[in-house]
Amino acid sequence: MKYKSFTAAALLTVAMLGVAGGTSYADPASAPTYKNVDQGVAYEVSQTQHGGVTSLIAKLDGGTFVRTADSIAVVDGAGKQIAGLPLTVEFDGGEVALQPQVSENGKVLTADPIGTWRTTSPKSRSTETGASIGSALGGIAGLIVGIAIGAATMGLLLPITVPVGLIVGILGGAAIGGVLGASIPNSDVPDRREYTPTCYQGYRHTYCY
Repeated sequence: MKYKSFTAAALLTVAMLGVAGGTSYADPASAPTYKNVDQGVAYEVSQTQHGGVTSLIAKLDGGTFVRTADSIAVVDGAGKQIAGLPLTVEFDGGEVALQPQVSENGKVLTADPIGTWRTTSPKSRSTETGASIGSALGGIAGLIVGIAIGAATMGLLLPITVPVGLIVGILGGAAIGGVLGASIPNSDVPDRREYTPTCYQGYRHTYCY
């Protein structure tokens, strides 16, 4: 895909990064707008907010957007593809998938980032890591205890002791691990933005976007 040869592609990518990075404006009219003409195609790129979501809006004059399998193509008036825009943008060591919508006439592209970015500090990360490790170890310990107690009752209480032991172990381990992680002398100053995908549990698989 040709990014450098088509200025609009570069600016669209920059705007996508701004959206993915959580750049927002209290007044949408104050958001920067990029305008130019390249290879006979005029473009306008801006950001807007609706329903608390920051979106990218791109408009073309003299060309159209065409959705392909792995990108959005920019096609000039003669039908020649002059650029390709990524559906996934790298940001701060992570990736943000975009949910682009192309208008029926191909002149307008609207893209919303999927998932969320959050600011973290060394202390918050150590706390979360401790809680994660603690919940895993606690879950294993709780499962073992639940099985042992259930076995002692000739298996009659296994349907109760196993899930109860697992839940108590996970919660207790997470609490203890979180406290231990928070006790590590780390800074509270935010120094990193991290991407958190949106996930839901399907019948057999977990889907994240």
